[in-house]
Amino acid sequence: MSDITTFTAGAESNSSRATIYIVESHPHVRDSVADLVTQRGYRCQTFASAEDFLAAGAMPRPGVLVLDYNVPGVNGRDVQDRLAGQHEPMPIIVTIGQADVPAAIQFMERCAVTVLEKPYQADDLITAIDRAVEHDQLHVRIRRRFEQISVAVSQLSTREKTVLQAIVEGQLNKAIARSLDVSVRTIEGDRAKIVEKFSAETTGEVVGLYAQYNLLTELGYLRGKSARVCC
Repeated sequence: MSDITTFTAGAESNSSRATIYIVESHPHVRDSVADLVTQRGYRCQTFASAEDFLAAGAMPRPGVLVLDYNVPGVNGRDVQDRLAGQHEPMPIIVTIGQADVPAAIQFMERCAVTVLEKPYQADDLITAIDRAVEHDQLHVRIRRRFEQISVAVSQLSTREKTVLQAIVEGQLNKAIARSLDVSVRTIEGDRAKIVEKFSAETTGEVVGLYAQYNLLTELGYLRGKSARVCC
């Protein structure tokens, strides 16, 4: 029988918007960590096994996984492998025994947020969680921003995309109209439609948003493999 428990922070705060997922087979350790993070203001959900965590499916974000490397059954490295293949990999904090230093090195090489060697101090865990939550909150904001801009780009007609690229390159309306063999008034209308589709105020704002879109696409957001930074 699975052992899954959800704790809710008592007071609303910025941190309470994030959820900490704890995978720990020892009940007293699991409950102690849950008490610690809820006192910090985070929501918390605990799991007695990695199988229970993985079976729960998609988890609300922002969130952080606190994972005991030696949890029975599916181990920490297997969990990391499965999360790495997801559309939105979750930051992981791995707690690991002194005898597992080689495994710790592998986790750090594969961009686990941090590795804590047991026994660890409560302050060290909270510091690692705070840092991981901040990282995931930023990642979620970037992802949502990219999705909003992507919708705007997808709504552009073929000519509007050409016009936008020309604007980005610094071309004036007359030059754009000449290259497309249309009137200047037509280009002015295209510019107005582009600004409207981006929900922007000015063409300059659109250029800035489009630059963000191109950068995030280059980083891999368009392919669903979000760029993540090792902490």
